[in-house]
Amino acid sequence: MGIGKTGRILLADIGGTNARFALSSSDQPGPIDYVKVADFPTVREAIADVLARRSGGE
Repeated sequence: MGIGKTGRILLADIGGTNARFALSSSDQPGPIDYVKVADFPTVREAIADVLARRSGGE
């Protein structure tokens, strides 16, 4: 598995109620974002939301 254009890896823990996402560019994960699974129709939309919120802060 290769690292994408940004050199970062998306880590995810997706459960029935909540999903947790973190970005890693080295051997340590970054801050964790929590979202409610019910707020998104697909995991792709949840990921897009988290990445959109992150793009302004990193």
